[in-house]
Amino acid sequence: MTSRRNHNVINEGLTSSMKKLEEAGSSLNDFFSEVAQGKDECKREETSLLELGKRIALICQQADIECPLELEEIYEVEEIKDESNIQPIQPPKRIDDLSSIDIAVVCIAAGLGVLVDFLIVRIPKNANIVRNKKVISQSGSPLTEWMRVIGFTKDSKTAGWVSVLERWFGVNYDTSIIKGENGFCPRTHRLYNLGHDPSPSGLLWALKDMISGTMSFIDKSGCLKIIQTKNVSPFRLLAAPLIWLGHIISDVFTKAGIPIPGSCLLRTLQFGSFGEKKRMLGQVVEYMYLDGYDVRHLMTMSTVNAVIEIIIRLYNYLTKEHIKQFGRPVAIFQADKEMQRLKLEKMRMYGYAVAVAGNTAKLASYSWNPCALNLPVWIEFIRIAIVQMEHSCSTTHDILDYIDLRNQLEHNFTDIERKLQDI
Repeated sequence: MTSRRNHNVINEGLTSSMKKLEEAGSSLNDFFSEVAQGKDECKREETSLLELGKRIALICQQADIECPLELEEIYEVEEIKDESNIQPIQPPKRIDDLSSIDIAVVCIAAGLGVLVDFLIVRIPKNANIVRNKKVISQSGSPLTEWMRVIGFTKDSKTAGWVSVLERWFGVNYDTSIIKGENGFCPRTHRLYNLGHDPSPSGLLWALKDMISGTMSFIDKSGCLKIIQTKNVSPFRLLAAPLIWLGHIISDVFTKAGIPIPGSCLLRTLQFGSFGEKKRMLGQVVEYMYLDGYDVRHLMTMSTVNAVIEIIIRLYNYLTKEHIKQFGRPVAIFQADKEMQRLKLEKMRMYGYAVAVAGNTAKLASYSWNPCALNLPVWIEFIRIAIVQMEHSCSTTHDILDYIDLRNQLEHNFTDIERKLQDI
């Protein structure tokens, strides 16, 4: 009994000793953790003090104030500049500014347009031109050549539907031969006749000739002449605009075709000296029309415009950011929409500028044959350039600049506030 009691006393003593050891171990662990935390806090304090010292040295240098010797020995000015953690906030970017990706897309669109101009548009039809007494053969456009087949049968006769249009929409001013008029013939009468110009001017001259029973044309010397033809029934006068349009459509699908809008009036410009034959501007227009520079080739030339417009507008539609209107001033919202529009116009202008440069190279490669001129590309480039010039001189441009200055001020104040907080 006595030995058993002694054994129990020993066990109880060991148990109490183990508990005391565990408590001492936990206390020791707590002590070590507090020491580790103290070291971390000391490191953080040391780091913050070092950063503060660097900023004090930097401020002293910028303010041209003598810094304490201890700081100058510890912190070098060049190292302070490199190790500063104050990063400036990038200024806000205007919506109408073009990024490198935008410029790349513009170059791709314009480059494809130039390729189309060289490979598909070319010149209206195969031609042999003389330069320095040498004959140069030039190949025509396959697309224009395909369009010239429309309106004719396999045996090169006028298709039946074209003949029907000619009968339905016959006009009193469609005279193809005038005795004593040099140059006025079936091949050129549509270029001479003002009523055959596919433009609002041509419609007005056609209405005038149908009402008065006359024919108005520009002779070979560039002078206006009016001759009497035959009167038109009152019933046909009521449908005069439709008759004019139907007659233009029927003449498109003929061998000579319809001249490009404005060609008839350009023949009045009897000045200049172009090419080896020293042609005047009106004579150059006639030469181009006789060489196939008509409405059909105009549609072929417009494929370059189509390529540029499709690529640029599709890219702009897919990448355009949605402008939030809720909670924003109306003026700021409208300005952002206007800048989005201006961005698209900038891309189009740069695209057509590249296309114009490419067409100039094409003219040079074709020995400055005027039929290699891509008129739609030049017209659209000039139109966009004029619109951009008008915008730069308008009040809208000033308003957008004021809004941009406002955004810059907000950015500057935000940047200053952040730097002050960091100090």
